[in-house]
Amino acid sequence: MRVQTLLMRSLQPLWEGLSQQAWTEPQLTALQHELAGFNLLADYTNAVRRVALAHIEIWRAIPDSTNSFISLPASGGYMSESAWQLQPRAWWFESCIQLHNAGRNAIKHVDVAAGRIQPATSWSDLNGLPLDSPTLELLQQSWWWEASPASVAFAQTSVNQATLACALERFRLLTGGYPESLEQLVPALLPRVAHDAVSGRPMIYQLVGPTSFTLRGVGPNGIDDRKLASSDDWLWTYSTNAPSAKK
Repeated sequence: MRVQTLLMRSLQPLWEGLSQQAWTEPQLTALQHELAGFNLLADYTNAVRRVALAHIEIWRAIPDSTNSFISLPASGGYMSESAWQLQPRAWWFESCIQLHNAGRNAIKHVDVAAGRIQPATSWSDLNGLPLDSPTLELLQQSWWWEASPASVAFAQTSVNQATLACALERFRLLTGGYPESLEQLVPALLPRVAHDAVSGRPMIYQLVGPTSFTLRGVGPNGIDDRKLASSDDWLWTYSTNAPSAKK
């Protein structure tokens, strides 16, 4: 989540430079190369495995511990509960099994090869487990599917949009205008069209005018909301004639 937060913050100056046509072709090539190196979905599945195994290792050792006071690691220090001292061995082992299954379910909803993550269908996987808030956020991403760095779906979609935006600006520098479709960027400027991390399909591209375009992610509801009165779509958009526009 630290990586995602720092990465999301770094996209704002990149967007501002693109909106002002301030980046050179070599700079855009370097930025695009760096952005393409981030696979946040793979990082997410690795984090889930590591966090689940770390908790299970601690919980399994508790029944045999000689410590009369149980205190578990948390992001802000330690958390404890007096009732934990009374939990029988089987309860801790059941918690290990429950967390293992919750981690497996979280990973099951991520298709790293396709670049897609789907919301989990069950929100009760972690009920009753002694976990801190960051761990809950990690394992239950369906609670955090808004436009927030805590959402791996939003973060990966934003990185993919930034990668495409760099390639689109390189195309404009070469030809004087933006392409009619993203496929025109392949293979000269991109090996493939980056996907929307929610739909798993190529990013939606709208050429608004000769100096403006929109890259659209379908957002939490998984639907292209262009024709609806309200929208939760995730957009990368600006007009190159309006440097003060906001992302």
